[in-house]
Amino acid sequence: MDVSVAKHMADTFHLKSRAQVLVITADPAATSASHVELSFKDEYLSRSDMWRLAVGELADKTVFKGQKIIFLGSIKAQVTSIYIAGRKVQSALYSANTKPVFRSESARYVLFIQMSREMWDFDSEGSGEIMFNKVVNGFLPALFKKWVALKAKHLHDYRKSDWKRHRNRSSMLA
Repeated sequence: MDVSVAKHMADTFHLKSRAQVLVITADPAATSASHVELSFKDEYLSRSDMWRLAVGELADKTVFKGQKIIFLGSIKAQVTSIYIAGRKVQSALYSANTKPVFRSESARYVLFIQMSREMWDFDSEGSGEIMFNKVVNGFLPALFKKWVALKAKHLHDYRKSDWKRHRNRSSMLA
């Protein structure tokens, strides 16, 4: 018997073209995932969306690590990890007892920086730099670089030109 496997599935499980394989029926109890981690980015998922994805889209289906899921035509998620009884596996059955774990790769922060008279004072304990410059040239770039290193996804990308433009405008105000 010939069995066709999608290329991305063959690549995921390192199957060679025209190779002989043994196909057997798996025991659902032994191959059911206890937990499945799903990651998404640049999306807002409400609890009801998460519930619909877990119950409607994945129930009684096989999932594999790296699988991309498109839900409701626009919500994109990816299976990042699968566990059976605490052991990490490459694929499993998503059963009624499987617990989904949703992880967002997006972060949303609102930074409030109070602009007071003290922000224009010199740092007496450190380098003698103006506190405003210390925030703009030190803290914020370090924070954004850390986000880049952590591969956090944000709606606004940090660009040095943004800060240069802002810094030039603020120096004109001083």
